[in-house]
Amino acid sequence: MYYQKYPKELVIGYVGEQDARMPGVDISELLDELPGATPTLLFRRPREDAAYPVSTTLDNSTGILTWTVSSGDVQFPGAGWAQVLLAKTIGGNEKRLMGPIIPVTVLPSVSADISEAPDAYGTWLTEAAATLADLQEALDGIEDALDGIEDATDGAEAAAAALEDLTVAASAAASAGATVSTVDGHYHIAFALPRGEKGDTGADGATGAQGEKGDKGDKGDKGDKGDKGDTGAQGPSGSVATASETITLYAASWNTTLKTQSVQVTGMTPTSLVFVAPAPASLSAYAVAGIYCSEQDTGTLKFKYLNAPSDDLTVYVINL
Repeated sequence: MYYQKYPKELVIGYVGEQDARMPGVDISELLDELPGATPTLLFRRPREDAAYPVSTTLDNSTGILTWTVSSGDVQFPGAGWAQVLLAKTIGGNEKRLMGPIIPVTVLPSVSADISEAPDAYGTWLTEAAATLADLQEALDGIEDALDGIEDATDGAEAAAAALEDLTVAASAAASAGATVSTVDGHYHIAFALPRGEKGDTGADGATGAQGEKGDKGDKGDKGDKGDKGDTGAQGPSGSVATASETITLYAASWNTTLKTQSVQVTGMTPTSLVFVAPAPASLSAYAVAGIYCSEQDTGTLKFKYLNAPSDDLTVYVINL
């Protein structure tokens, strides 16, 4: 095992090696800025664009993060990049701190058995965000369906109440008709029945026996509530929103006492999941200066250096 404090280059072995090399990085200064944080070493292999977390162990007494290099880590020869990520939850909010970018070299071999590396760290974030979006869409659909059922129930109850208070009257008139009005707060329908010419007087019929007066019937029960309506069609799937911004770290704007510089970033919050990387033209100077994002807050990111840079540096910020 060997270790360095933010090396300018980290050679992790030859293509095909497996769990034989254990390079270490001294992250004690980074841990001093966020005590008790959990470290993760992200590695972007040669020929690939996405980074993933590698197998590491931390010696708490020395602050050395040791990387056990697998055959998947050294699958391709060439140049890659590594970066330490510290994460800690404080008061329900997750704090994240990034270390400097470390150039990594994988040396070629004559022949080697090749194995697959773990899934990319960025791919995992995308799938998690898509799952959350699908869940929110399903919850919105359920709420819309419940609102529709409530509206239909209210309308049915109002119609039933109006029918219960309805009164009807009929009278003779020259022509047929009907009028609807409200009387003492309820609906009243008055029918006009056409009256024909008076006919001849008929013969008297026999008087029938008077029937008994029937009892008044009880009021009927209220009808059953109607069936639940069909669930509406599912809406289109949403998309995960990301925001990107290009910022400049001006050489003249560094606080040389604190070795820091704060930059305005649109939409940044203390809990944003953010990825910071130098532009290709600034990559070498950024790595030599040991610059890293040390703090995030509402609308700002704070950067810190280990070696004072002499040039203005361009940095890409992606807010997931």
